[in-house]
Amino acid sequence: MDEIDNNAATEKKPVKKPWKKTKRAFLILLALVVLCVGVYCYRDKPAKLVQTTDPNGADPAKGEIVDYHFLYNAVQDEELGPPEENGWRLILQALGPRALERQRLVDTVPWEEFPTSYESKVWFNNEWTKLCEKFKLDPRERPTMLDRMSLWNYVGKYGLTGDEPEPSMNDANGTFYENGEERPAKYSDAQTLEFLAGKPWTAEDYPVAARWLEENADLYDILARAARSPRLGCWHFAYEPQEGGFLATQLPDVQATREFARLLQVRARYRIGSGDLSGAIDDVETITLFGQALLDHEAGCLVERLVGIACLGMAFGVPLFENADVAPTREELARVAELRASLFRDGQMENCVRRAFDGERVMFGYGTYADFLATRRMGGPARSVFLEAATPDSDIQKKTLALLFVYAPPVNDAKSLQIFKELYDSALENGPNEILQEIEGLTLHSRATQSSEKNCAYFAASFLIPAVKAAEEAFYRMECVAKIGTITTALQAYRMDHGTLPPAFTVDENGKPLQSWRVLILP
Repeated sequence: MDEIDNNAATEKKPVKKPWKKTKRAFLILLALVVLCVGVYCYRDKPAKLVQTTDPNGADPAKGEIVDYHFLYNAVQDEELGPPEENGWRLILQALGPRALERQRLVDTVPWEEFPTSYESKVWFNNEWTKLCEKFKLDPRERPTMLDRMSLWNYVGKYGLTGDEPEPSMNDANGTFYENGEERPAKYSDAQTLEFLAGKPWTAEDYPVAARWLEENADLYDILARAARSPRLGCWHFAYEPQEGGFLATQLPDVQATREFARLLQVRARYRIGSGDLSGAIDDVETITLFGQALLDHEAGCLVERLVGIACLGMAFGVPLFENADVAPTREELARVAELRASLFRDGQMENCVRRAFDGERVMFGYGTYADFLATRRMGGPARSVFLEAATPDSDIQKKTLALLFVYAPPVNDAKSLQIFKELYDSALENGPNEILQEIEGLTLHSRATQSSEKNCAYFAASFLIPAVKAAEEAFYRMECVAKIGTITTALQAYRMDHGTLPPAFTVDENGKPLQSWRVLILP
């Protein structure tokens, strides 16, 4: 009986089935997948763009980023309008697309056929039409000076003296454009600039270049009027990220401004050699105004600031007193002294530097990085911008950063922008060296283990922050050149008053040194 009961008990005992273990493992795996997807979706946060004119008008805690394209364009509209007061309107009316360094485009496509080619059609219907709308111009109205050859083409075609032999394609120094065709030039642009802006010259030295200057005196008049307008600046268009945004903002008018400064520098050297010191001072003043305008723009970038510094360097580098046959008058010396000192009165230079960095921080620092994040998400061709840093020639740090930036897991845009802001602000406030050393000192292990947000921010910083260093050094160089020019002017004034340059120092009746030359020129 007991044996029967034991058998019954054995039969009633539940049997453990293997599929229950599989089900438990499956549920655990499913939970992990759900958790990973949740974390992935939480971290993959595209920024919410906020259209505001307040640079601090977005809340990073809510995943918001200022729409820097909207902000940038709004600041420009306020700063550069109304167009009737803007000197660039005069330049555009006279030169048309040439004022934006579109010379090749205009030379290869006659104005009457504009737009014809795909390139000219896209540019004409977008950039040029938008610009004319801002300046209240008719985009199809023929510019008054469109048909004139530039100085560089003119010298390339005719040479400097008019008796140079015709170059062949084998020994050409450069090329110029005529009737839409590229032809060998007798002199390259760099050679032309070296001859005409390197030292004072006269019409006897370079008659062809002098003839161009005389024939284009009205162009110089327009540049002088434009520089002295209440406002001076051309609209740059910051497009949406899918169109390139700040990455595609080429600032062609900034490069054209540098060309205008070079033209003015060439004529200033010609006027010095010809004995027209007052006219040379006028040209130097015009260059200075162009440079100051580029530095003073609130909605500016470091490229614009650097070109502005280059313009001021051209102005301060013109040797106004190099012609020993022309003695400056007291009025001319006073004008030069006032011009040299204009940037250093009441801390104006320091204020200008601070405005430059503030504008760079908001518009092109944060704005460019916001573009970096947006184009990274788009993938495809946009990623090639960043993969260029991973070429075989690049060092291992840049290559690793670029690859991590392109192929890193999705990031929280607002969080990554906040990290970049801290890096960029520190570079502007304390100098870029410490931040750059920190980025270069990262090991491969630390790069691979730190967050994607940080990797992305460090990648952008490694490319953008060096420009801050370059701008900082350029400001100091320009300041030194300007102060040397001020000392030169003071020495000339002393010679005018005393008939000779100051001695190294003065002495008393016993031969004891009293005052150095630096003290003597202070008045």
